[in-house]
Amino acid sequence: MTYTFLASVWIISSDWILASLVTGGEDTKVAFQNAKGAFFASVTGLGLYAAIAWALARQQRLEQEKKRVEEMLHVSQRLEALGSLAATVVHDFNNIIMVIRSMTELARMEDYAPAKMGERIHMIEKAAANAQQVVRQLTLFLRQERTGFAEIDLVAVVRDFVPMLNQVVTRSVTLAPRLPASPVLAQCDRMQVEQVLLNLTINARDAMAQCPVKALTVVVESVLLQEHRSLYRPEKVSGRFARITVSDTGCGIPVENLARVFEPFFTTKPVGQGTGLGLATAFRVMQQHGGWIEVQSRPGSGTRFDLYFPGSPAAAKP
Repeated sequence: MTYTFLASVWIISSDWILASLVTGGEDTKVAFQNAKGAFFASVTGLGLYAAIAWALARQQRLEQEKKRVEEMLHVSQRLEALGSLAATVVHDFNNIIMVIRSMTELARMEDYAPAKMGERIHMIEKAAANAQQVVRQLTLFLRQERTGFAEIDLVAVVRDFVPMLNQVVTRSVTLAPRLPASPVLAQCDRMQVEQVLLNLTINARDAMAQCPVKALTVVVESVLLQEHRSLYRPEKVSGRFARITVSDTGCGIPVENLARVFEPFFTTKPVGQGTGLGLATAFRVMQQHGGWIEVQSRPGSGTRFDLYFPGSPAAAKP
């Protein structure tokens, strides 16, 4: 503002000053005009330099402050996530330990009656399996390195894993794998792929609990993408990819929850029935594979998850 005021005063008053002070001839007036122009150019240049320097310094300060705020927010989010993680693990393991202790106490009270021992042991085994599942999800979620990767046939992985998925879903759910005759190859960790399939199947089973039609479809195929855009991947992609699609006829996901389904510890299930790590683990696993996961859903119309793996050059054409 000071520079603008001084420049305006100089421009307006310079001609009056010239007429008042200069009494010589035309040469003197021209010389004074040139001096005035040079002075004005110098002042203008210095003013612009000062303004630009001030703007750059201010921008640098704002960027530094923004970076500090982002770092503080990141630390806060990590602490919040660790708190949620600790609360989830404590809650789940407390339930598991209570089951084991209660079954042990009942077996002791019944004097280890053979007729009841089988049922008690089954409950203890189930609780131990739940504990193992929680630990495995945490391990997959927290693990950063790529281990156990090899070129595998996703068709064979799904085909071999279908019996396990049939045990997870109830008899009222129709599990329909649609697998091509030729292999679909990708660089994968087989155990991690199976864990993602298991997580998606459990979610689908729970989503279809109250639905009259319960159908779960698993499709494996090789697809060629051209300038493909995804909300779950920052850049467009082109090329051949191996895709596993898991779709159900469940209740669907509300629009307001679609953007949060892959957040760690986010769950709409009742307390004690979900850790909120299933889809977050799937998202992390797909990132480790150099791929991504997409979701499409509408309330009342079911949900579809697409897993995209970078395809092997030897992958079969669709």
